[in-house]
Amino acid sequence: MNKGTKILIAIAVGFGIYKVLTKKGLLKSTGENFSARAQINNALSFSNSALNIPLSFTINQLKESNVSIDGVGLTYNGYDLSSVVYNSVSRKMGKNGVISMVCAVPFPRLVAVVGQNITDWITKGNYDELVKYLQVKATIGVDNYRLQFAQPLNQTQSYNLSLMGVNGLGLTASTVRNIRPISDYAAYIPPREALEQTDPILFENGDEHDTVALMRKVAVKYKSDTAKLAQWLKRPTLKETLQNIFDFVYTHVQYVKDNPMVEQVRRPLRALYDQKGDCDCFATLIGSILENLGIKYKFRVAAYQRGWQHVYVIVPYENGYYTVDPVLDQCFAEKKPTRTFEG
Repeated sequence: MNKGTKILIAIAVGFGIYKVLTKKGLLKSTGENFSARAQINNALSFSNSALNIPLSFTINQLKESNVSIDGVGLTYNGYDLSSVVYNSVSRKMGKNGVISMVCAVPFPRLVAVVGQNITDWITKGNYDELVKYLQVKATIGVDNYRLQFAQPLNQTQSYNLSLMGVNGLGLTASTVRNIRPISDYAAYIPPREALEQTDPILFENGDEHDTVALMRKVAVKYKSDTAKLAQWLKRPTLKETLQNIFDFVYTHVQYVKDNPMVEQVRRPLRALYDQKGDCDCFATLIGSILENLGIKYKFRVAAYQRGWQHVYVIVPYENGYYTVDPVLDQCFAEKKPTRTFEG
């Protein structure tokens, strides 16, 4: 067997393995090497003035890892239904496995979020309408990584662990996300016709300080883009509001790196209809929401050993500041920079 034949056989075998992994759902693309899916694994039951929702997370990965799931929460139609601290013991898991738990939602919270219909559903033992609009949030630990999971039931979220953190282009998202539809928030934003067709994306040449100045200008000038959305996202406390804004952007706007040779800052409405953008688009969108809520914020530009590579929002408070950076997988997280400036 000559060298050329051996190479062709190796390529064929490799392609065959890839197809098998893809078919079985272990991989969605060549870049994804970890995935999780949440589903209900048993019948819902009502006892002790709480609705018990049995969940299981199905994990698929390419190698053995220490996996844990913490801070599981549920939302119904976008509103927090429960916040359950579930700390699983970190354990070694093979290429696939399941972690199960039960989330108990108090009856008063069910009524406050779902309405009086929940009483009828409990009486009949029929929770189909409730389950239809449930979304699961959790933090998944995989060895030294912390992954933010936020998906409707039975939908898979995939990650590329090798992209977690900083690469040659700066800070980038760890995975292609399963983005939720515009219909979730269409009632809270102006119609698409409000966009300027001759200038759908704002361009401006200049250095990093010029870019931050432009972002601030866009966030203020076009804050009407998010006036209704901001009120919809508002919660009783500052921290809850920021978490909700993070969750919204993370699950509705795909991270897409812009051309590094051209500085592009989308106005908020453009990002919301395109459902894509990079770090400066994320920060500008969040800035416009905070403008409407009267919350003081800053754009922080960060360098990671080389040059200025990233920008995100920080919100000062009495004892420090909160970070809101949907490029990362967890709200209030911050990739430690080597130097920063704010504008």
